[in-house]
Amino acid sequence: MPKKLLAARYLLYALSAVVLVGLGLLLARQVLDVAGVAFDVMTYILSVAALALAVLSVINSIHQQRAMRRMVREVHAAVTELEEVADTNEAIERKVRDEHRVSTAIAEVLAEYGMGENEKVRKAIAHRVGKKLKKAPKNP
Repeated sequence: MPKKLLAARYLLYALSAVVLVGLGLLLARQVLDVAGVAFDVMTYILSVAALALAVLSVINSIHQQRAMRRMVREVHAAVTELEEVADTNEAIERKVRDEHRVSTAIAEVLAEYGMGENEKVRKAIAHRVGKKLKKAPKNP
């Protein structure tokens, strides 16, 4: 049997026992006074109902508090994951900017000087690409 159902059943048994014991005491005390007994019984039943509502209210409050704590933990976990995603996104963005800067420098030098017919010309072009990269701003 589920824990909640078992706890509710025990609560119902306990309240029923309290009501029966209280009614027994009221009736035993005032066997002859019928009007007084009726008033006392109604008052007692109302007080037991109020007690039951108070207990149920506390139980409900505890459940709400647990649910709220669980939601707060989930929100904190989500925020942590979002921060990690943002950090990863920034790192990827930096790498893409650097790659773009390198590609732009290479493209500009190749557009200006061509591919080069021999090893000496290609080394000169590579040297110019290196100079261009040093001059280019790192994070545009």
